[in-house]
Amino acid sequence: PTIGSKDKTITTLLVPLEAVFVTNTERYVYIYDSGVAKRRLIKTRNVIGNDIEVTEGLSSGDVIIIDRRIFEGQKVESDTTANTVEERG
Repeated sequence: PTIGSKDKTITTLLVPLEAVFVTNTERYVYIYDSGVAKRRLIKTRNVIGNDIEVTEGLSSGDVIIIDRRIFEGQKVESDTTANTVEERG
């Protein structure tokens, strides 16, 4: 969704909670990049149902991997991915 105001527009992307990994110091997802899993740091805000708002770190067109057994650099089949990140508004 896109949230608009007179001064600026803020774009927020929603991703499935199950795709987000959380440590004491960071939050990240794995994205599909030319057949390989790449770790991407993100910033999040609110949980909405089974999704979480990502405010930084992802772009429209990124493909998020939802398999919890994934690791950095692992070769990935396309059926392991969730879907392509799309802006809506």
